Amino acid sequence: MSTSLRPVPQAPDSDVSPELLLRMHDLMLKSRILEERLIAMYKQGDGYFWIGGPGEEAFNVPLGLLTGWIHAVATVNPTTALLEAGRGFIAGRPTSVVLAFAVGAGLALLFTAWARGGLRRAESAG
Repeated sequence: MSTSLRPVPQAPDSDVSPELLLRMHDLMLKSRILEERLIAMYKQGDGYFWIGGPGEEAFNVPLGLLTGWIHAVATVNPTTALLEAGRGFIAGRPTSVVLAFAVGAGLALLFTAWARGGLRRAESAG
C-alpha cells in the first residue's frame, strides 16, 4: 500500500462555510503558536509553571463560532464555562463568571474526594 500526499479535489460537504473554517483554523494556529512560546519560556526558566498540552488548540475556538454537533457538545461541556469566563476576563468583559466558579468549585470537590479515596486505598494496602 502506498500513501501519497496529493491535493483533495473537492472539500467534503459541510454546513460550515469556508470563511468560518479559515477563522477557526486561524484561532487554533494562534493558540498553538502561543503554546509553543510558553513551552520555550518555561524551559528557559522564564516562567514558573506551564499547564497545557499540545493538541488542545480546538478548546480555544469560541463557542459562537462552532456549529452542528460540536456546538451541542461544547454547550453542555463544563469546561466551556471556564474557558468562556477566562476569555471574558482577558477581554475585559467577564461572562459566565458565577457558572465558571461553580464548575471550578465542583471540580475541586470532585478531585479532592477522588484523591482522598485513593490515599485511603493506598494506606489500607500498606
